[in-house]
Amino acid sequence: MSATGAAPPGLESTGDPVFNLPASFIGAPAVTLPCLSVEALPLGIQLMGFKDEDETLFSHAQWVENILLAGH
Repeated sequence: MSATGAAPPGLESTGDPVFNLPASFIGAPAVTLPCLSVEALPLGIQLMGFKDEDETLFSHAQWVENILLAGH
């Protein structure tokens, strides 16, 4: 799930889900790629696709993930 910042410590909450609302509202696919960390907590990037274009989004997400991993 995408949020406005790094995940809060603990298991009580995963953070503010505000970035999930647009994709959920229009029925579009969304993928979050963890790519950074802040104080040992994950921070990522969200990609959102077009409705009924899940396969295209996943292909783009794989490409982005490969680019991000190449930098490590």
